[in-house]
This record gives sequence, structure tokens and C-alpha cells, in this order.
Amino acid sequence: MTRSPLRIALCFHFNQNLNQFSAVASRACYRGLLSVLRRHARLPFMLHISGTLLHAAVARSGTAG
Repeated sequence: MTRSPLRIALCFHFNQNLNQFSAVASRACYRGLLSVLRRHARLPFMLHISGTLLHAAVARSGTAG
């Protein structure tokens, strides 16, 4: 019996409401996961990033226009 390779789809949903804990979630969750994904660059994955998180990232970066 031969085994076929396992095929899996990974989708990560990044969602964070705009509040005083946004920076904590970024450090505790998102950065760690992104660091792991960088080390496994051949691993296919999808990211879904909520609008509130994108808004917070733009506001924090100072590039809002």
C-alpha cells in the first residue's frame, strides 16, 4: 500500500478590534506566526486580514492619507 502525500490548505484569519490590547495581540500572536511561516517559506498558506486590523496597522505606521 502506497501512501499519497497529505494535501492541506492553511488559512489564517487575523482579526483584532481597535482597543488598548491591539499591540499585545500583535506581539503575542501575529508576529510569532509570521516568524514561523518565514522559516517555512515553501509551505503554502493564505492570510485573511480584517479591515479593522488593516486600519490599525495604517494608523500605527503613520502612512494614513
